[in-house]
Amino acid sequence: MKNVNFNDLMYSDLILDKSAIEQNSQPAEQKIVVMDKQECIFLKVKNICYIEADGAYSNIYLEDGKKLVVSKNVKVFADKLSEDLFYRIHKSYLININFISKYIKSDGGYLIMENGASIPVSVRKKDPLLKLVAQLSL
Repeated sequence: MKNVNFNDLMYSDLILDKSAIEQNSQPAEQKIVVMDKQECIFLKVKNICYIEADGAYSNIYLEDGKKLVVSKNVKVFADKLSEDLFYRIHKSYLININFISKYIKSDGGYLIMENGASIPVSVRKKDPLLKLVAQLSL
């Protein structure tokens, strides 16, 4: 595994170096490092419920109810996180499909996440979402 130099972390708000992850590790055990204020926080990817855009910033909502604000936009996360686990449901939201509780078809369509959050589904993403739902259906 690649060693992490903590001095380098001070100059980066987000580290998503896939080469730093052991090849035999489970995707659910992958971690990312984000800067929140003056801390380097190591997050297990599987614990991220969803990420919400807030201008040039992103709000990361975690399984334990915590919210982190980082100075990277959602596109950075969407480009780096696994498409098998994360889905860009709207220009402002990247969701972890493991935390979807319900899909409501009315009012243009929206998701209810396990933490109760209501996330809109963009018109362009509705059909791909329905295909994903069909794949997950029994």
